[in-house]
Amino acid sequence: MSRATTSRLVSVLAATMVVLTMFAVPSTPASAATYDYAAPGTPRASAVAGSAVVLDWSAVSGAPRYKVRYSAYRSMAHSRYVRTTSTSATITGLSRGKTYYFTVRVISSSGSSLSAYSAKMWVKTPSTLSLKYFAPANLAATAASSSQVSTSWSASGPGTYRLRWATTASMSGAVTKKVSGTRYTVSGLSAATTYYFQVKVVTKKKGATRSPYSDTATATTDAGSASSAGDTPVTGSGSATITVGSYNVKCANCSGGLSWYDRRAAVVKTILGQDVDVIGIQEASQGWLRADDGAGDKIDLSQFEDLANRLGAPYKLANVHRNNCVKSTTPTNCVYADQGASQGTKIIYNSDTLSLVKQGSVQLPYIDTADNERYVAWAIFQHKASGEKFFFADTHLENAKGDAYYQLRIDQTKKILKVVADESQGLPSYVVGDFNSYKWTSPDNAPRATMLNGDFVDPLGNYDRSKYDTRGAIVQHRIRTNFDSWNNYERVAKHDDYVNGTYLDYIFTSPGIGVPEWETVVDIDSDNKFIGTIPSDHNMIRATTTLP
Repeated sequence: MSRATTSRLVSVLAATMVVLTMFAVPSTPASAATYDYAAPGTPRASAVAGSAVVLDWSAVSGAPRYKVRYSAYRSMAHSRYVRTTSTSATITGLSRGKTYYFTVRVISSSGSSLSAYSAKMWVKTPSTLSLKYFAPANLAATAASSSQVSTSWSASGPGTYRLRWATTASMSGAVTKKVSGTRYTVSGLSAATTYYFQVKVVTKKKGATRSPYSDTATATTDAGSASSAGDTPVTGSGSATITVGSYNVKCANCSGGLSWYDRRAAVVKTILGQDVDVIGIQEASQGWLRADDGAGDKIDLSQFEDLANRLGAPYKLANVHRNNCVKSTTPTNCVYADQGASQGTKIIYNSDTLSLVKQGSVQLPYIDTADNERYVAWAIFQHKASGEKFFFADTHLENAKGDAYYQLRIDQTKKILKVVADESQGLPSYVVGDFNSYKWTSPDNAPRATMLNGDFVDPLGNYDRSKYDTRGAIVQHRIRTNFDSWNNYERVAKHDDYVNGTYLDYIFTSPGIGVPEWETVVDIDSDNKFIGTIPSDHNMIRATTTLP
């Protein structure tokens, strides 16, 4: 009698890339006994976890019950049994990383054998401790409004889950939320947009993965306003689309994290990956670097020059000067001359898409002469394709704590607004940068409030102590806006379970500028861990905008 061997791939556990395989095993030759029913077909494993397997098999017509036999031995020695009236069975109490053999037969209600056993198959359970549970089943997603989707799923594991959603089937740019229970309504979504959803089991305290992600469910939000919480999408005339960014790249001589020489390739990759027309950079020091990737002597090259050189054409610095001295390359024996230098606060632009019309910088107020000099760098650009002009400013406010410095940040922000009034010529305007203040700052996020009082818009609507409400937001499509703009070099990217994360970094726009898309730029895996080198202790933020 021929012996058939059937090979079947059971599951790819995406979270750990563990591949589980199962195979049909030749059965023992049938005895001479005559049975009332044909043997069931070879069972298959529809789900596998660290200590359990779900088996399914084709129904045998009229069969009253089935008995599953399983063993850790191919000979089926020391077998254990599970009886069921359905065509599936969940086998629990298995050991991780061990091979088990399974076969099934038809039995009577009293347990008498009514068929021969099926061909055996085997499954090796995953050895990893983390994947203890099956992926949640029956995930459903239903649009509740133009900005909300209700989701639900069947319970699995101890009851804590990680839900993720994105606008692509690959889950690129997914936003995640840790959920207790088996349902959650996602808010802050874009209108008339298809979203993809998946869910997995995680631990309650740390959110560590305990199952693969589920199958994907989809839902398309209704047409209408961008958010039931009050988002009002704004669309410019469409004559010019300008992609703007802000990025604190951390100074080369600052402590903590990798050195500039180890990080700079990742910084460059991040910026180039967003295809910005103009970006405000902070902490790109004017101090000299060292040769041999930091091991040698100082060389005549600053951090911001090194960054611009590595970005390459068509990117250019709006201002190339290091110091406001007659000889701007060095502060030694400086004879003051306003060169528009602004230390590490620099503007870089794409010279293929923009022409530089005018530029400059203004030093911001300070308390003590020992404080770091702070600047607002500004420029007027003309969009080559449309001829439209706009004003762009980049800044980095004082970070010291205390009441006096709280007030100083207000004064510095008011100075920025005065520069806009004096230099913008009434053009559509952007102010970006590291404002060293966020929505949980006590007593309040004064720089943001000052900018809004100065007739600027926060596209995210990320007002003080906000969680899910986003009143005043104008963004149409959000990508990872729940991730913080400051990561502190933590391997798991800092993020909130809210619509907006915690931001030290901002892109403010003048009224009439549209914001079709915003992204907090983090290169992360499905567990929100950074992939490869973390470029800086801040994350880049990017907004695609349209001029009025």
